[in-house]
Amino acid sequence: MKSTLSQPALDMIEHYAHLKIDGKTVRCPYFNNKRNRVRGALGVHIGKGRPEDIEHEVQILAMKQHKQLSALTATDITELMVDNNIGIDCSGFVYHVLNAQRHGALRKSIALSATNPFRKLIGKLRTAENVNVQVFANEKNSKSIALKDAAPGDIIAMLGTGEKHDLDHMLLVSEVEYNEQNEPTKIAYVHSLRWRTDAKYGHGIKFGSIRIIDASKGLLDQSWTEDGHIDEKNETLWRAKTAEKLEVRRIR
Repeated sequence: MKSTLSQPALDMIEHYAHLKIDGKTVRCPYFNNKRNRVRGALGVHIGKGRPEDIEHEVQILAMKQHKQLSALTATDITELMVDNNIGIDCSGFVYHVLNAQRHGALRKSIALSATNPFRKLIGKLRTAENVNVQVFANEKNSKSIALKDAAPGDIIAMLGTGEKHDLDHMLLVSEVEYNEQNEPTKIAYVHSLRWRTDAKYGHGIKFGSIRIIDASKGLLDQSWTEDGHIDEKNETLWRAKTAEKLEVRRIR
C-alpha cells in the first residue's frame, strides 16, 4: 500500500523537474539568494519562482543577451540559468508544491515572522518570497510528529546543518509505502539542493528515499538513499547528520 501527494502537487514537482524551454527539457537548478541578498525582487530572481515564471524568465533573458534559444541545447540552457542566478531553493520549491496540494490555501494560512505592519502586508502579498525553512519549521506553521506517522505533504526539517551549522534545509515527503499493519516501510522525498559534488551546473531538483528499519527510532536510524548513494557520498544524509535539529513536521 502507498499514499502520495495530490495530482496537482505531483504535477508541480514534475514541472520543476522537467521545465519546458523552447522544446527542450531542463531540470530546474538550485539557487539560494542568501549570498546575493537581493531584496524586493520578483520570486524568479531570488529562488522562489513558479516553474512557469522561470520558463518565461529564461526566454526574456535569452532575448536580452541576444541568444537564440532554438540554437541552445538543454545543457546550454542550464548553464544560462545558473550563470544568471535563476533556479529554486528548497523552501520556495516546497512552498509552491504544498500550495498546489492545498489548492492555493497555503498562501492564506502560513504565518510569517514580520512584526512591522507594512512588512506583514508585504509578506501576505508576496508570501512565496518571504518563506524559508525557519518559517516552515515555526510552531505557528507546523508541528513535530513521530516518524511512524509520516505522510505525504509532511516536511523533514534540518536546522543548523553543515560544518558551521549555519545552513537550513528541508525535504518534502512525496510518497509513503506501508505494510499490512499500516506501518510505514519507505518514505520517498523530493527537494532542491546543490551537493558539493554537483559542481557548478549539476544541481537542482532531487529525489531520494528513506527505508524504515525501525519506525520507533529516529530518522538517522533508517537507511537513506539518494542518487545511488547510501553512505558519506549522500550529501543530503550528511546534511541530516550535521543538523542541530532534525525532525519530521506536519504543516498546520
